[in-house]
Amino acid sequence: SRNAAETLGSLGYGNLRLLQGGLAAWKQFGYPVEPQTPARRVSLTLPEEIMRIVGRAEVSVIDVRPKHEFSSGHLPGALNVPLETLPDAKLPTADEYVVYDRIQNRSHKAALLIAARGSVVKELAGGIPTWAAKGYAVEVEGEAR
Repeated sequence: SRNAAETLGSLGYGNLRLLQGGLAAWKQFGYPVEPQTPARRVSLTLPEEIMRIVGRAEVSVIDVRPKHEFSSGHLPGALNVPLETLPDAKLPTADEYVVYDRIQNRSHKAALLIAARGSVVKELAGGIPTWAAKGYAVEVEGEAR
């Protein structure tokens, strides 16, 4: 929550508040909590945050672009699961998934499909073009550049 508030503050949003004790405190006071739907398990996440979690064992990175686009450069350690194959794909077991594409529309569809399986999904804001523009590592044919 603190990171989100800092990010929103840096984008010009004001009058931000943090819930002391977070969701646990909210529940402790008996306030209502809505069940998580697939859309609530998906968060649009800035490249800086994705950079901090890429490479962790509990995180699986999924590139939903066609194979030829994946081959031209992808996030380190990413698996290529094109969007059209995703509904039937067996994904690696992970606590959290990062999903991205070249365009946000396809990655959002993929994120919702994965979240419908009960998983938590972070969708890379801006996709691979924004990632590369920030100068973060991109693998080509198994080599980072």
